[in-house]
Amino acid sequence: MSKIAAIIGRILLALIFIVSGVGKLADIAGTEAMITATGLPGGFAIPVGLFELIAGLCLALGFMVRLAAVLLIVFTAATILFFHSQFTDPLQGG
Repeated sequence: MSKIAAIIGRILLALIFIVSGVGKLADIAGTEAMITATGLPGGFAIPVGLFELIAGLCLALGFMVRLAAVLLIVFTAATILFFHSQFTDPLQGG
C-alpha cells in the first residue's frame, strides 16, 4: 500500500510542475515580462517552461526520478529567491 501511495504522491507533485510549465508556455510574453520585471535577462520563458514540463513528466512517469527531483529542488529554491522572496505578501504565502 505504501508503494502505491508513494506513486500517487509523486504523480500529484509532478502535476504542479507540469501545469505550471504548460501555463508558462501558453503565455510566453507574460512569463517573459514577469522574469524581466525581477531584473533577470530576457529569454528565460521558454527554457523555464520546458524545464518544468519535462522534469514534471519525468517525475510523473518514473523516469530518472532522483535526478528530476534534485533539479526541481534547486529550481524551486531559485524561484523562492528570485520571485517569492516577499514573505509578508499574502499573495506569495499561498
